[in-house]
Amino acid sequence: MKIDSYACDVCQVQKKAANHWWRGYKLLSRQGVVIIEWDGKPTSDEVEDFEAHLCGASCVAEWVSKRLFG
Repeated sequence: MKIDSYACDVCQVQKKAANHWWRGYKLLSRQGVVIIEWDGKPTSDEVEDFEAHLCGASCVAEWVSKRLFG
């Protein structure tokens, strides 16, 4: 059986079962991002393929800042 292991794409911390993580996506047609809960799915056809695993609010904020202003 394969066990998936994830690390935050900002701070590299390993995901554990009880963590509250997020997924980040970039929009295709304009400058913007979509952040969804770990178990959610993007509802828009405008998102690119999956972009980032994010472990919490501070890493979400850093990732968004880099994507929008970096």
